[in-house]
Amino acid sequence: MGAIQPWHLILLLIIVLVIFGPGKLPDIGKSLGESIREFRKATTETRDAITAQPPVAASTAVPTVPVAPVAQAAPVAQPVVASAPAAAPPGAELPAASATGVPQAIEGPEVRPPQ
Repeated sequence: MGAIQPWHLILLLIIVLVIFGPGKLPDIGKSLGESIREFRKATTETRDAITAQPPVAASTAVPTVPVAPVAQAAPVAQPVVASAPAAAPPGAELPAASATGVPQAIEGPEVRPPQ
């Protein structure tokens, strides 16, 4: 079973017809055809330009000169990353939990719900 079946194309055509309307379809088809034609022309010109280049003859080739090896640069220092804060030591006092079980980290006036 292929990825695109004939009913997929029919459904796509119906959606395009609903979106753009029957008046715009000839213009869309014309511009799509011109785009495909221009793309084919560009690819054939590129392919012809690549294959038409004459091979470089040995007599016209630039002689290669041996190059001295390049000394390696000094290693880059790694940045120092601060580690996460350590866990509280055993017996350390933690903030008290409220009635909802959430620690109260900010001290201030107690807010009571309306009764």
